[in-house]
Amino acid sequence: PLRDTQCGGKAFSRGAAELVADKTTSKGFVFDVEALWRLSRAGSFSMKEIPIKWSNKEGSSVHFLRDGVRMFLNLLSLRFLGKAR
Repeated sequence: PLRDTQCGGKAFSRGAAELVADKTTSKGFVFDVEALWRLSRAGSFSMKEIPIKWSNKEGSSVHFLRDGVRMFLNLLSLRFLGKAR
């Protein structure tokens, strides 16, 4: 139900934070997606998106091929194996 999983901070209730800390296996860019996916699958947590003002920063260290492909492979692994690589 979320439009943007990568931009902005995340705030969790204590129960949600414990679930995320205990179950999340990924690191890097896919961590946000896995944490939100696990909370969504748990079914007992609500999520709300709050808009923020975004300003682009020159010199980003994100590279589409390297980081994008790695994130895509991790998402596939998470979806089909239940854990990120």
